[in-house]
Amino acid sequence: ARAEQARSEQFAELDLADVAAEACEEAWTLAHARSIVIHRVFGVEEAPMQGDRELLLRMLQNLLTNAVKFSPAGSVVTVSLEPQGVSWLLRVADRGRGIARDDLPRLFTRFGRLGGKDDPGGVGLGLVMVRTVVERHRGVVSVTSEPGLGSVFSVSLPALRRRPEG
Repeated sequence: ARAEQARSEQFAELDLADVAAEACEEAWTLAHARSIVIHRVFGVEEAPMQGDRELLLRMLQNLLTNAVKFSPAGSVVTVSLEPQGVSWLLRVADRGRGIARDDLPRLFTRFGRLGGKDDPGGVGLGLVMVRTVVERHRGVVSVTSEPGLGSVFSVSLPALRRRPEG
């Protein structure tokens, strides 16, 4: 509900790299319990943007929690951040069970759980929240996945455009 009510007029300047680093740190306990390593690959030291820090943090935590829950013990989850034109491209990649092509459209729908014999549970609202937060920030979220090889969730968010001084 809070994500649906977010308005750009209320956004503040923030550092997406800092938010992503915090999300990785907060996911460490869950990952460590399953012997999963969270590998950070940040192509920038800072990633300035306008946004709601709390919502962006929750969005990233959701993606990381899902990546850890659906990955085999002892694997690696990679979080990357890099510039892409006038945007920041953030990716969360896992080596989990992957998602069948026919199931991909259901991922970002309310209560759109995929289930399965090794499903760790949930109500099917997490990725709806992810999509809502990203869209409220004028961004785009997508997923690529291959059954048996894992998934990559990509989030593109507008970079802060600073006016030239002078």
